[in-house]
Amino acid sequence: VTWFDGAVEPRPRQVLAAWLAARIEEGVRVAVIGDRGHLKTQPLAMITGLRAAPQPRGSLRISHRSKEIGLELEPIPSPPPNPLVIDAPDFTPWLSLTDTAGRRYDEVFIAPWGGVMPGRYGVMEMPGGLDQFRWVTDPFAFLTAALALPSLPVPDTTTENGRRLLFAHVDGDAFPSRAEMPGKLLAAEVLQRDILERYRIPHAMSVIEAEVAPHGLYPRESAEMEGVARRMFALPHVEIASHSYTHPFYWEDTAAGKVSVAAQGYTLAPQDYVPSLEREILGSAGYIRQRLAPREKPVSLMLWTGNAAPTGRALEVAEQGGMLNLNGGNTIITRAYPSLTAISPLGVRHPQGFHVYAPIMNENVFTNLWTGPYYGFERVIETFQMTGSPRRIKPIDIYYHTYSASKPASLRALHKVYGWAMAQPVHPVFPSEFVRKAMNFNSVVLARPVGGNALLVRNAVHLRTLRAPAGLGVPDMAASRGLAGWRAGEEGRYLHLADSRAEIRFAPAANRLPMLHSANARLSRWKAVDKGLQFRLQGHQALELELVHPPQCLLSSAGKTLPGSSRDKQHFLYRTSHAAADFDLRCP
Repeated sequence: VTWFDGAVEPRPRQVLAAWLAARIEEGVRVAVIGDRGHLKTQPLAMITGLRAAPQPRGSLRISHRSKEIGLELEPIPSPPPNPLVIDAPDFTPWLSLTDTAGRRYDEVFIAPWGGVMPGRYGVMEMPGGLDQFRWVTDPFAFLTAALALPSLPVPDTTTENGRRLLFAHVDGDAFPSRAEMPGKLLAAEVLQRDILERYRIPHAMSVIEAEVAPHGLYPRESAEMEGVARRMFALPHVEIASHSYTHPFYWEDTAAGKVSVAAQGYTLAPQDYVPSLEREILGSAGYIRQRLAPREKPVSLMLWTGNAAPTGRALEVAEQGGMLNLNGGNTIITRAYPSLTAISPLGVRHPQGFHVYAPIMNENVFTNLWTGPYYGFERVIETFQMTGSPRRIKPIDIYYHTYSASKPASLRALHKVYGWAMAQPVHPVFPSEFVRKAMNFNSVVLARPVGGNALLVRNAVHLRTLRAPAGLGVPDMAASRGLAGWRAGEEGRYLHLADSRAEIRFAPAANRLPMLHSANARLSRWKAVDKGLQFRLQGHQALELELVHPPQCLLSSAGKTLPGSSRDKQHFLYRTSHAAADFDLRCP
């Protein structure tokens, strides 16, 4: 894929054209998005069949348009800056313009070697200073067609055992703030009492050392703040994270040994402090271990601060300290910004490691940088909904700061967000578990044996879901290995892997073998036995599981038969009061 926002300079354009021509000769397909001037450079022009065309005359009208055009914004005909025509058979136009002289210009098209989508028919900025963008052409459809992508199951980081992942993580900013409520408690104490102790889903909680420590900015309040932090970190559903020593706003400054100053002109760094990545990351984690964390409970996460754009070396330092990393990205899609351009990727790759983005953005964005309205974070529910359907692109991540517990309006918004999230059919995980899945996405292996039709899965250590397009058929449970079951979704079927290795086959129709339909916990053991199943689920809340089996089957746990409710005499829902249990399904 090439995507240039402007014309490539002449000399590198020649190199680029020769390189792309060689790739196409090898059979690699090319998708060109944005500027396409390099396509008329030899030898690329000869291979693609593209050549320069005269500028159009008069006005332009749309003479052909496919269904993939106009996804989020209607196309507006405009004169192409580099008019091209294609002299090649077997190309498929998606958007064609015709001028007053009758000349045709194929702007978006798919060819035997790839596809072309100029920037003005790709992503367009909205007028009126909104700082918003829209896709004109469906990017999913364009990339699939241009690159001739095969229909394959894909590793999915949003779901496990058929349910959407749910977790929460809190940046420790403003731990010293006093809540604007009777009693003038620390906002952190209100957060502990009203949120963390009430909503017992997996959380990551963090502190900024310079705010909380006795050698920090608020020594008189330190003992009170450290007491709250210890109580938070002692909760079993809270894992411990660092939010740095001095909250760098620009991590490239810290990497260069410079004090990081916010755009508003302030810093949390003490006088004469010489910044270092080691002090910010490893030092802050050491402070938490020594003074705040329960014995043997690790500091498992580094939650990036400020612009949340760590350098490669910062990622390396965090990994050396045994810490995973999270934060960054800018997923803010809402009904006021209804665009795929408002959804960030899984993360960004550095030579030293993978920077995992927060799946959903925090309340700072929804409250206009904490200037109000302070109830604005309730709109994150729209983000959860729009990243869940029609495509499930992100898990549900309730991400906010300590200061959200400082105002009645923001606290009510938190209650509303938690209430919505916990009413969904979810699979709760710790943020560190999600991070491991995100990193495992880069190392899961899918392959097909030569001459076979099976799909081989390897190294699915943490990520245990594949999303299979419906066109592949139904997973063949009898012929597959390492597959516990599946559940239908809007984009296809979610396949539940029972192991890091699997062999999956598909069939035209479903067979009637017992299988797992969904669960709110992870499979730690799965075995098909004569006339039944034996398996173990381990999660973070009272277990809920749905099995597909004949009505005569009996499910037992700890020697007791469990009652199940059925909606169709095939799907049976079971509940236990435990977060982990062994199960035995027996069928006559």
